[in-house]
Amino acid sequence: MAGAQLSLVAQTARQYIRAFQQTPIPRAPTRRFFRTDPDAGRLLENCVAHPRLTGALYRHMQDSQLQGEILRAGVEASNNYEGGLSLGFLDPDILCTVGSEEFRKGFTMGQVLYLKLRPVSEKRWKRFGTLMTGVSLLYLHATHLPVYDARYRDLIEFLTGSSAKIASALSLGSLMAYGTTTMLVTRLLGNDAEPSHRLIIRGPFRYHRNPFYASVGMGTTLGAAYLALMNLLTVSPNYPVCGALGLGMAVLFRGYHLGTLRDERALEKQFGSEYRTYQAATPRYLPSLRALCSDAWGWLAGHWRTAGSRKEHD
Repeated sequence: MAGAQLSLVAQTARQYIRAFQQTPIPRAPTRRFFRTDPDAGRLLENCVAHPRLTGALYRHMQDSQLQGEILRAGVEASNNYEGGLSLGFLDPDILCTVGSEEFRKGFTMGQVLYLKLRPVSEKRWKRFGTLMTGVSLLYLHATHLPVYDARYRDLIEFLTGSSAKIASALSLGSLMAYGTTTMLVTRLLGNDAEPSHRLIIRGPFRYHRNPFYASVGMGTTLGAAYLALMNLLTVSPNYPVCGALGLGMAVLFRGYHLGTLRDERALEKQFGSEYRTYQAATPRYLPSLRALCSDAWGWLAGHWRTAGSRKEHD
Protein backbone atom coordinates (compact mmCIF):
# COMPACT_ATOMS: atom_id res chain seq x y z
CA MET A 1 0.00 0.00 0.00
CA ALA A 2 2.86 2.33 0.86
CA GLY A 3 4.50 1.66 -2.51
CA ALA A 4 1.24 2.29 -4.36
CA GLN A 5 0.72 5.55 -2.45
CA LEU A 6 4.23 6.75 -3.30
CA SER A 7 3.67 5.90 -6.95
CA LEU A 8 0.39 7.82 -6.97
CA VAL A 9 2.04 10.84 -5.31
CA ALA A 10 4.87 10.80 -7.86
CA GLN A 11 2.35 10.62 -10.71
CA THR A 12 0.44 13.58 -9.24
CA ALA A 13 3.67 15.61 -9.06
CA ARG A 14 4.49 14.88 -12.69
CA GLN A 15 0.98 15.81 -13.81
CA TYR A 16 1.18 19.07 -11.89
CA ILE A 17 4.51 20.00 -13.50
CA ARG A 18 3.25 19.14 -17.00
CA ALA A 19 0.15 21.25 -16.40
CA PHE A 20 2.30 24.20 -15.34
CA GLN A 21 4.55 23.86 -18.38
CA GLN A 22 1.49 24.05 -20.63
CA THR A 23 0.13 27.16 -18.87
CA PRO A 24 0.87 30.35 -20.85
CA ILE A 25 2.13 33.53 -19.23
CA PRO A 26 -0.88 35.79 -18.49
CA ARG A 27 -0.99 39.09 -20.32
CA ALA A 28 -1.09 41.61 -17.44
CA PRO A 29 -3.04 43.70 -16.68
CA THR A 30 -5.83 42.39 -18.92
CA ARG A 31 -6.01 39.10 -17.04
CA ARG A 32 -7.22 38.54 -13.48
CA PHE A 33 -3.70 38.57 -12.01
CA PHE A 34 -2.06 41.93 -12.59
CA ARG A 35 0.86 43.80 -11.03
CA THR A 36 2.59 40.51 -10.37
CA ASP A 37 5.71 38.81 -11.65
CA PRO A 38 4.93 36.93 -14.92
CA ASP A 39 5.97 33.64 -13.32
CA ALA A 40 3.68 34.32 -10.36
CA GLY A 41 0.76 34.99 -12.69
CA ARG A 42 1.47 31.78 -14.53
CA LEU A 43 1.60 29.79 -11.28
CA LEU A 44 -1.67 31.28 -10.13
CA GLU A 45 -3.30 30.52 -13.49
CA ASN A 46 -2.20 26.91 -13.13
CA CYS A 47 -3.62 26.67 -9.60
CA VAL A 48 -6.98 28.10 -10.73
CA ALA A 49 -7.12 25.89 -13.83
CA HIS A 50 -6.28 22.68 -11.89
CA PRO A 51 -7.57 23.16 -8.33
CA ARG A 52 -7.96 19.46 -7.47
CA LEU A 53 -4.53 18.53 -8.75
CA THR A 54 -2.90 21.45 -6.96
CA GLY A 55 -4.83 20.81 -3.74
CA ALA A 56 -3.94 17.12 -3.68
CA LEU A 57 -0.24 17.79 -4.22
CA TYR A 58 -0.30 20.58 -1.63
CA ARG A 59 -1.70 18.17 0.97
CA HIS A 60 0.95 15.60 0.09
CA MET A 61 3.66 18.24 0.54
CA GLN A 62 2.61 18.68 4.18
CA ASP A 63 3.56 15.05 4.88
CA SER A 64 7.27 14.90 5.65
CA GLN A 65 7.39 11.27 4.45
CA LEU A 66 6.05 12.22 1.01
CA GLN A 67 8.06 15.38 0.41
CA GLY A 68 11.14 13.49 -0.72
CA GLU A 69 9.14 11.41 -3.19
CA ILE A 70 7.51 14.54 -4.64
CA LEU A 71 10.87 16.28 -5.09
CA ARG A 72 12.46 13.23 -6.71
CA ALA A 73 9.50 12.89 -9.08
CA GLY A 74 9.83 16.58 -9.91
CA VAL A 75 13.52 16.18 -10.73
CA GLU A 76 12.77 13.19 -12.96
CA ALA A 77 9.96 15.05 -14.75
CA SER A 78 11.69 18.41 -15.26
CA ASN A 79 15.13 18.91 -13.72
CA ASN A 80 15.23 22.61 -14.63
CA TYR A 81 14.11 26.01 -13.40
CA GLU A 82 10.46 25.51 -14.38
CA GLY A 83 10.17 22.20 -12.55
CA GLY A 84 11.60 23.64 -9.35
CA LEU A 85 9.52 26.82 -9.68
CA SER A 86 6.23 24.93 -9.88
CA LEU A 87 6.97 22.72 -6.86
CA GLY A 88 8.45 25.50 -4.71
CA PHE A 89 5.22 27.47 -5.07
CA LEU A 90 3.35 24.80 -3.10
CA ASP A 91 5.20 25.19 0.21
CA PRO A 92 7.47 28.07 1.34
CA ASP A 93 9.10 26.14 4.19
CA ILE A 94 10.61 23.04 2.55
CA LEU A 95 14.37 22.88 2.03
CA CYS A 96 15.23 21.47 -1.39
CA THR A 97 18.58 19.66 -1.68
CA VAL A 98 17.94 17.53 -4.79
CA GLY A 99 18.12 18.20 -8.49
CA SER A 100 20.28 20.53 -10.54
CA GLU A 101 21.30 24.03 -9.48
CA GLU A 102 18.66 25.48 -11.79
CA PHE A 103 15.99 23.25 -10.24
CA ARG A 104 16.91 24.37 -6.73
CA LYS A 105 17.08 28.01 -7.84
CA GLY A 106 13.60 27.73 -9.36
CA PHE A 107 12.33 26.02 -6.22
CA THR A 108 13.52 28.91 -4.06
CA MET A 109 11.98 31.47 -6.41
CA GLY A 110 8.67 29.57 -6.32
CA GLN A 111 8.72 29.82 -2.52
CA VAL A 112 9.52 33.54 -2.73
CA LEU A 113 6.59 34.15 -5.09
CA TYR A 114 4.28 32.22 -2.76
CA LEU A 115 5.33 34.49 0.11
CA LYS A 116 5.11 37.70 -1.92
CA LEU A 117 1.53 37.05 -3.07
CA ARG A 118 -0.67 38.01 -0.14
CA PRO A 119 -3.41 35.58 0.93
CA VAL A 120 -6.93 36.77 0.12
CA SER A 121 -7.88 36.76 3.81
CA GLU A 122 -4.94 39.03 4.67
CA LYS A 123 -5.90 41.47 1.93
CA ARG A 124 -9.52 41.55 3.10
CA TRP A 125 -8.60 42.25 6.72
CA LYS A 126 -6.23 45.01 5.63
CA ARG A 127 -8.96 46.62 3.52
CA PHE A 128 -11.40 46.27 6.41
CA GLY A 129 -8.95 47.98 8.77
CA THR A 130 -8.32 50.76 6.26
CA LEU A 131 -12.04 51.32 5.72
CA MET A 132 -12.86 51.36 9.44
CA THR A 133 -9.97 53.72 10.22
CA GLY A 134 -10.85 56.08 7.36
CA VAL A 135 -14.57 56.21 8.16
CA SER A 136 -13.88 56.79 11.86
CA LEU A 137 -11.42 59.61 11.15
CA LEU A 138 -13.82 61.29 8.69
CA TYR A 139 -16.70 61.01 11.16
CA LEU A 140 -14.67 62.49 14.03
CA HIS A 141 -13.49 65.31 11.80
CA ALA A 142 -16.95 66.06 10.35
CA THR A 143 -18.80 65.95 13.69
CA HIS A 144 -16.15 67.81 15.66
CA LEU A 145 -17.86 69.91 18.35
CA PRO A 146 -15.75 72.79 19.74
CA VAL A 147 -17.58 72.56 23.10
CA TYR A 148 -14.81 71.42 25.40
CA ASP A 149 -14.90 70.34 29.01
CA ALA A 150 -13.78 73.22 31.23
CA ARG A 151 -11.74 70.84 33.39
CA TYR A 152 -9.18 70.44 30.60
CA ARG A 153 -8.88 74.13 29.72
CA ASP A 154 -5.07 74.33 29.84
CA LEU A 155 -4.58 71.21 27.73
CA ILE A 156 -7.22 72.35 25.25
CA GLU A 157 -5.63 75.78 24.86
CA PHE A 158 -2.29 74.12 24.15
CA LEU A 159 -3.68 71.63 21.61
CA THR A 160 -5.79 74.21 19.79
CA GLY A 161 -3.01 76.79 19.66
CA SER A 162 -1.39 77.67 16.37
CA SER A 163 2.03 76.35 17.44
CA ALA A 164 0.62 72.88 18.26
CA LYS A 165 -1.31 72.73 14.98
CA ILE A 166 1.72 73.76 12.95
CA ALA A 167 3.94 71.26 14.76
CA SER A 168 1.41 68.45 14.18
CA ALA A 169 1.01 69.31 10.49
CA LEU A 170 4.78 69.46 9.95
CA SER A 171 5.34 66.19 11.79
CA LEU A 172 2.61 64.39 9.88
CA GLY A 173 3.73 65.79 6.51
CA SER A 174 7.39 64.99 7.17
CA LEU A 175 6.64 61.41 8.16
CA MET A 176 4.48 60.74 5.12
CA ALA A 177 6.95 62.42 2.76
CA TYR A 178 9.88 60.52 4.27
CA GLY A 179 8.30 57.09 3.76
CA THR A 180 6.80 57.80 0.35
CA THR A 181 9.96 59.43 -1.02
CA THR A 182 12.08 56.52 0.18
CA MET A 183 9.89 53.99 -1.62
CA LEU A 184 9.69 56.09 -4.80
CA VAL A 185 13.46 56.61 -5.00
CA THR A 186 14.16 52.90 -4.46
CA ARG A 187 11.29 51.95 -6.84
CA LEU A 188 9.75 49.68 -4.20
CA LEU A 189 6.38 51.43 -3.97
CA GLY A 190 3.63 49.18 -5.29
CA ASN A 191 5.98 46.23 -5.89
CA ASP A 192 4.70 44.04 -3.06
CA ALA A 193 3.86 41.15 -5.37
CA GLU A 194 7.21 41.21 -7.20
CA PRO A 195 10.42 39.60 -5.91
CA SER A 196 13.31 41.88 -4.97
CA HIS A 197 16.30 41.81 -7.30
CA ARG A 198 18.70 43.50 -4.88
CA LEU A 199 19.01 43.95 -1.14
CA ILE A 200 18.95 47.65 -0.23
CA ILE A 201 20.76 48.37 3.04
CA ARG A 202 21.83 51.97 2.47
CA GLY A 203 20.11 55.29 3.04
CA PRO A 204 17.06 55.06 5.32
CA PHE A 205 17.30 51.25 5.21
CA ARG A 206 20.52 51.52 7.21
CA TYR A 207 18.49 52.66 10.23
CA HIS A 208 15.37 50.48 9.95
CA ARG A 209 14.22 47.72 7.65
CA ASN A 210 10.77 49.13 6.86
CA PRO A 211 10.91 52.94 6.63
CA PHE A 212 7.63 53.18 4.71
CA TYR A 213 5.54 51.15 7.16
CA ALA A 214 7.22 52.90 10.11
CA SER A 215 6.58 56.41 8.80
CA VAL A 216 3.02 55.73 7.62
CA GLY A 217 2.22 53.96 10.88
CA MET A 218 3.61 56.77 13.00
CA GLY A 219 1.86 59.40 10.88
CA THR A 220 -1.48 57.61 11.03
CA THR A 221 -1.14 57.13 14.77
CA LEU A 222 -0.29 60.81 15.26
CA GLY A 223 -3.27 62.06 13.25
CA ALA A 224 -5.69 59.57 14.80
CA ALA A 225 -4.50 60.29 18.33
CA TYR A 226 -4.96 64.02 17.83
CA LEU A 227 -8.54 63.71 16.53
CA ALA A 228 -9.50 61.12 19.12
CA LEU A 229 -8.06 63.19 21.97
CA MET A 230 -9.84 66.35 20.84
CA ASN A 231 -13.09 64.39 20.73
CA LEU A 232 -12.55 62.92 24.20
CA LEU A 233 -11.98 66.39 25.64
CA THR A 234 -15.44 67.60 24.56
CA VAL A 235 -18.43 67.68 26.89
CA SER A 236 -20.02 64.70 25.05
CA PRO A 237 -17.22 62.47 23.68
CA ASN A 238 -18.13 59.80 21.13
CA TYR A 239 -16.63 56.70 22.74
CA PRO A 240 -17.97 54.14 20.20
CA VAL A 241 -16.37 55.92 17.24
CA CYS A 242 -13.08 56.33 19.12
CA GLY A 243 -13.21 52.61 19.92
CA ALA A 244 -13.92 51.78 16.26
CA LEU A 245 -10.96 53.94 15.28
CA GLY A 246 -8.67 52.05 17.64
CA LEU A 247 -9.96 48.69 16.39
CA GLY A 248 -9.57 49.70 12.76
CA MET A 249 -5.98 50.79 13.31
CA ALA A 250 -5.18 47.57 15.17
CA VAL A 251 -6.55 45.46 12.29
CA LEU A 252 -4.74 47.60 9.72
CA PHE A 253 -1.39 47.48 11.51
CA ARG A 254 -1.74 43.73 12.06
CA GLY A 255 -2.21 43.26 8.32
CA TYR A 256 0.88 45.32 7.54
CA HIS A 257 2.86 43.44 10.17
CA LEU A 258 1.90 40.04 8.73
CA GLY A 259 2.90 41.29 5.28
CA THR A 260 6.23 42.47 6.67
CA LEU A 261 6.91 39.04 8.18
CA ARG A 262 6.17 37.37 4.84
CA ASP A 263 8.50 39.80 3.04
CA GLU A 264 11.26 39.07 5.52
CA ARG A 265 10.92 35.33 4.95
CA ALA A 266 11.08 35.92 1.19
CA LEU A 267 14.20 38.11 1.50
CA GLU A 268 15.87 35.55 3.73
CA LYS A 269 15.29 32.86 1.11
CA GLN A 270 16.62 35.08 -1.65
CA PHE A 271 19.69 36.57 0.03
CA GLY A 272 20.44 34.04 2.79
CA SER A 273 23.15 34.99 5.29
CA GLU A 274 23.50 38.49 3.84
CA TYR A 275 19.94 39.33 4.83
CA ARG A 276 20.16 37.54 8.19
CA THR A 277 23.20 39.65 9.11
CA TYR A 278 21.37 42.83 8.08
CA GLN A 279 18.25 41.69 9.95
CA ALA A 280 20.16 41.09 13.18
CA ALA A 281 21.82 44.53 13.06
CA THR A 282 18.84 46.67 11.95
CA PRO A 283 15.49 47.19 13.76
CA ARG A 284 12.29 46.29 11.93
CA TYR A 285 10.34 49.53 12.40
CA LEU A 286 11.78 52.16 14.74
CA PRO A 287 15.11 53.67 13.59
CA SER A 288 18.32 52.58 15.29
CA LEU A 289 19.47 55.41 17.56
CA ARG A 290 22.96 53.93 17.67
CA ALA A 291 23.30 54.06 13.88
CA LEU A 292 21.83 57.57 13.75
CA CYS A 293 24.18 58.87 16.45
CA SER A 294 27.16 57.12 14.87
CA ASP A 295 26.49 58.67 11.45
CA ALA A 296 25.81 62.09 12.98
CA TRP A 297 29.06 61.95 14.96
CA GLY A 298 30.98 60.83 11.87
CA TRP A 299 29.52 63.71 9.86
CA LEU A 300 30.42 66.25 12.56
CA ALA A 301 33.94 64.85 12.97
CA GLY A 302 34.48 65.01 9.22
CA HIS A 303 33.16 68.57 9.12
CA TRP A 304 35.50 69.64 11.92
CA ARG A 305 38.49 68.00 10.26
CA THR A 306 37.68 69.72 6.98
CA ALA A 307 37.30 73.09 8.70
CA GLY A 308 40.59 72.57 10.58
CA SER A 309 42.51 71.67 7.44
CA ARG A 310 41.20 74.77 5.69
CA LYS A 311 42.39 76.99 8.55
CA GLU A 312 45.84 75.42 8.46
CA HIS A 313 45.98 75.88 4.72
CA ASP A 314 44.99 79.54 5.03
